Amino acid sequence: MKTPETTEGQFMPDASVWRACIHMMKERAHRIAYAAQTHACCIGGEVNEEMLAALHGCKLIRSGGLIFTNTTGNITDLSSLQQILYLKGPLIIESTDFVVFEFLPRLEFIVNPEEGPGIRVNANPKLVFFELPKLRSLESTEEPKVVILENPNLVIGEKLSNFLRKLPDEQKNITAKQVTKEPQDLHSTSNTTEEEIHPDDPSFVAIAVPLAILFIALCGAFMWAVKKKRITFRRARPCLLPAPNYQLEPKAQVILLSLCQDIMLFNPLIWKFEESKLLWPQEQGECE
Repeated sequence: MKTPETTEGQFMPDASVWRACIHMMKERAHRIAYAAQTHACCIGGEVNEEMLAALHGCKLIRSGGLIFTNTTGNITDLSSLQQILYLKGPLIIESTDFVVFEFLPRLEFIVNPEEGPGIRVNANPKLVFFELPKLRSLESTEEPKVVILENPNLVIGEKLSNFLRKLPDEQKNITAKQVTKEPQDLHSTSNTTEEEIHPDDPSFVAIAVPLAILFIALCGAFMWAVKKKRITFRRARPCLLPAPNYQLEPKAQVILLSLCQDIMLFNPLIWKFEESKLLWPQEQGECE
C-alpha cells in the first residue's frame, strides 16, 4: 500500500491459500497494490472557499454536485476543480458574476440522481463563454437534462456544443449561441471542390486531356483485338469458307443453288460434308 491515508480497513480476510499462477512457463506470484487516496473521492455542494480547500486534488465527487451561485463571485482561485473527472449531482451555475467558465477542463461524466437537470446555467448576465471540453456522458433522472436560459451574452464552446448537438431536442432547453466550425469547414471544402472541377481551370484541362487520350487508345486496342480474332478464326477454319475464286461445275452450281434456296427459306445453316466435296473439289484434301 502506497500512502492510502486510511484509518481502518480490512483486506482479504481469508488469504491463507494464495496460489501462484503460471505465465509464460514461469511461476509468478500475485501482487496487489493499493495506491488510492481517500481524498480523491469527495462530497460536493455549494461552492465556497471551505469546500474548495476540501476539493484539492479531488477527482470524484460522489454526492452533492457543484453549485455555483452569487456567493461564488468573491472566490478568485478555482484551480482545485481542475482534477475533477466524475460529478455525481447537478452542475448549477446560477446568478453568478462569471465572465468565462472553464474551471472543469477534465470533467468527463455527470450523473444526477436528484431532481432537475444535470446541467443548469441560468441568469448569468456577465457570462460570455461556457465550456466543458472533456464531457462525454450526461445522465439525469428527469428531462430536460440540460437547461441554459437567460444568459444574454453567453456563447457555448465548440466541444460542448458538439456534445449537446447529439442530444435529442426533448433532453435540452438551450437559448445560448453554440459555436461550431463544421459549416464553415464544409463550405470551404465545397468551394475547393468546385474550383478543382471547374472546366476553365487549367488543372482540369491537364487531367481531362490525358484521360481522353487514354480512353481513345483503349477503344482502338479493343477494336484491333476483336478484328485480329476474327481474321485468326477465318484462317484457322478454311473448310467453312473456302477462298475465292470459285470455279464450280454445273452439278456443283445446282447443289449450291439448292443450298442457297434452303437457307433463304428455312435458314437451317447446315452444310453437309458430302456435298461440300462436290462444291469445292480443290479443298477436299484440306477438309479431310
